[in-house]
Amino acid sequence: MSGIDDQGNVTFETDDGENFKKKYSDILGPKGEEKDETAQQITTNLTDMKADKAKLASVKSYTDFLKTATPEKIAEVEKLFKTEEKAA
Repeated sequence: MSGIDDQGNVTFETDDGENFKKKYSDILGPKGEEKDETAQQITTNLTDMKADKAKLASVKSYTDFLKTATPEKIAEVEKLFKTEEKAA
């Protein structure tokens, strides 16, 4: 075996010196989707507050804002969050 190429193929060499390729996903199956730590924390937070309709409405409003906001506007809001965290 000589590794995985840029197309996801693994090359094998047989006993008689011939090479053949197999897709990585054909050998081990498709890769599962991996969540990063931030995505996992967001999922946990949303699960914890799923019964609080007011908080969920705020989350929806903020995610609607994030979809279209400029990086500058997002930075302004983040600055407000950080100011409130220091005051708490």
